[in-house]
Order: sequence, then structure tokens, then C-alpha cells
Amino acid sequence: MSRFNGRSLLRGQVRVNRGGYVEDNPAPEQEKVTLMGLDALDGAKNAATIVKPLGFECYCKIDSRTGIASFFAQIDGGKSWSFTPVMPKDIMGNVLEQPNVYNGARGYLVLRISVNAKTEENSRGQRSLTVRPEFIAFAETAEAAKAKAAEVQQPPAKK
Repeated sequence: MSRFNGRSLLRGQVRVNRGGYVEDNPAPEQEKVTLMGLDALDGAKNAATIVKPLGFECYCKIDSRTGIASFFAQIDGGKSWSFTPVMPKDIMGNVLEQPNVYNGARGYLVLRISVNAKTEENSRGQRSLTVRPEFIAFAETAEAAKAKAAEVQQPPAKK
């Protein structure tokens, strides 16, 4: 039987009563933090990004309460992908409607991803990116997604 002590919980510890003695469970270790001065802002530069058309079909789910669009895909080997990209917004902060993006839509996703992003996988085989990608397009075919990615990667023609 466990006995919870409010002060111990504040320190991240739980006191356990086992057969007449009390033992403290140690608090989890804090991640090491490096402190830097404000001049670190002067040397910071944005990370590079790449435009990536996904080679597998996704389906779209729009949360009815928040209106946030998420994209999911089942892939070989019992794995799955989940993406919640940053959607384009107007100057008032309202999410702009995108072609082919609606609840239950299926298609190929094109994302702008930071080169700092890594892939996370949990114990159930669900994969996601460590850095939220930016939405570019949701095309009906893989060829259309590749064409849109190539169009976005090209610098605009100079006049």
C-alpha cells in the first residue's frame, strides 16, 4: 500500500510504506542545461529546409473542436506515420482552406521540413517528426505531389 505525501510529490518523490519502513523513490534526473548570453542571438541563423513530397498515400482528419488538420498513413511492417503540419493562415490568423483537404480525404502530402528534424518512433510503431513541418500541398496523385514540390523548390523567374 502506498502513502502519498504532498511535499514529496512537489519534489517528484513518492513515499512508499512497505512492512513498517519508508523508502523514498528518487526524483527523475533533470536534463543538463547550458546557459548562454544574449549575444548568442546574434550568431543564430535559420536552419535550412527541404520540400518533400511523401511517397505514400495519407488520409486527412480534421479535429471538429479545434479545426486542426492531421494526416495519417499506414505503412509496411505494422508501422504508421502521423503529421500535424503548420497550415497556411491569413493575416488575421485564420487557417486558409486548401484544395483537397477535408475530413476523410486521401492523397499525397507535400511538406516543407527543417533539416534539423528527426524521426521519432514509439513502442507501438507510430512515427512522427520532432519538428513540425509546414504544409505545402495535398495532391490526389503521387505525380501531382512531385510536380508541386518541384514547382515550390524552383526559385521564381527574374523579370
